[in-house]
Amino acid sequence: MKNNEIGAIILAGGKSRRFGTDKALFPFQGKALIANVIEVVEKVTNDIIIITNSAQRLEFLPYPKYKDQMPNSGPLGGIYTGLIYARHQLNIVLPCDMPFISVECLKFLIENTNGNDITVPYHQNLLEPLCAVYSKKCLPIIRDYLDANNYQVFQFYDKVK
Repeated sequence: MKNNEIGAIILAGGKSRRFGTDKALFPFQGKALIANVIEVVEKVTNDIIIITNSAQRLEFLPYPKYKDQMPNSGPLGGIYTGLIYARHQLNIVLPCDMPFISVECLKFLIENTNGNDITVPYHQNLLEPLCAVYSKKCLPIIRDYLDANNYQVFQFYDKVK
């Protein structure tokens, strides 16, 4: 069952320094990692955008691709860019390298937004800020943090609902 009131932002702009190769295109179970993530997301929404600084390498994906509005600002900059281009107030944000994400997890996040600006899961007592639902209401606060060169995603959480 698809939700027409939520979009998805896939972050695929990382430099993959520790991984050593392009994570988005890394083969996993016969497909690129990003293709595995999108396959799951498509079961929840067809309104998907991809944030990447090299769109040509992802031409095989039929979704809009956007460059970071604030280059070299890490995942927070990718979230910011995604929220700028997103058509919906609420958006699932996922990295391109999360092949074990499930439809059930995404539905659980969506069903538990309860009017919050961010719905983020905990896993092993840690926040999972790159597998969360973000509202466009976060845009001005994220911009303030980016302007202050504060790139940690979870740092602004106490400033929003």
